[in-house]
Amino acid sequence: MIARLIAAVALVALTSACGVGSVSPIVTDATVVSEPRLEGTWRRESESAVITPSGNGYDILYTDDDGKTGRFHARVGRLGSYRMLDVQPEEPA
Repeated sequence: MIARLIAAVALVALTSACGVGSVSPIVTDATVVSEPRLEGTWRRESESAVITPSGNGYDILYTDDDGKTGRFHARVGRLGSYRMLDVQPEEPA
């Protein structure tokens, strides 16, 4: 399950740089939840993501295999019986 979460974070990190930030965040203040298992440094081959708590969410520093970095902010929330990870670039283009 954690591996799937890491893969999802990496996918969002890779695709959000060329996309548009969310106009309406999926996770609202009313649905936000804490997920301490996300915290830490996650590595896969030469990619890594450092996830630290920040306010009611998490800051993510993602480094790809070329050494390029991206900074993101994420919030975990409930959508029905599912948990959602809402990730946005720290400074959207």
